[in-house]
Amino acid sequence: MKRFALSLIISLFSFYAIAQTASVADFAKCVAKYKNQAGVSAIAVKTNHKAAVAKDEITYGDMYIAAPDKICITFNDCTDQLIMNAGVFTMTVNGKRHITNSSADAQFATFQAVLESVICGGTKTDFASLDNVKMEKSGSDVVITITPKQEAPAADAAAKGAKKKGGSRVGKMFSSFVITVNAGTPGLKSLRMNGKGNNYTEYTFTDTKLGTQADPKFFK
Repeated sequence: MKRFALSLIISLFSFYAIAQTASVADFAKCVAKYKNQAGVSAIAVKTNHKAAVAKDEITYGDMYIAAPDKICITFNDCTDQLIMNAGVFTMTVNGKRHITNSSADAQFATFQAVLESVICGGTKTDFASLDNVKMEKSGSDVVITITPKQEAPAADAAAKGAKKKGGSRVGKMFSSFVITVNAGTPGLKSLRMNGKGNNYTEYTFTDTKLGTQADPKFFK
């Protein structure tokens, strides 16, 4: 009985720790190392999970950040990439480019704002002004979950009109975004993009190096 009671207390404590609401100050502490850094690089690991497939697809590559508003996660000689260049998002899968613009695609606007705040060391974004954002603490991690609003028909039509030459639109591919930052070495620890059902693509980052200069080609 005592063992059961102890297990219950530990479980409740663990649940409470995971469910704690994080503050903007907690977030800023995690990304402060990026403040005033022209560039950041890290090793990237991509996990592509499909519920209907037994084994996840794992790919190794690199992540580059250039202040104030650029990030590139690249694999397989740039044939597989995720790029944010200001408000333009480009996802390349097997050499095929999918492009959207956050000004016309509502689900990426908040995603952009949070990523830019990470890049700038927590100094750029007023989180109080952002809708559909939840910040929670889990140990030394701060987990930011962004669940985009359902677009109205008119907004959806505008987003379709934002399709760029050279690729199809990214929009509607993801139901939510989860960004995890950490007060320890990683800073930006992981980025997860949830799709339909239980499918997701997750990028995790290690061996972070500050002050690196990435080739501009990575952000095109």
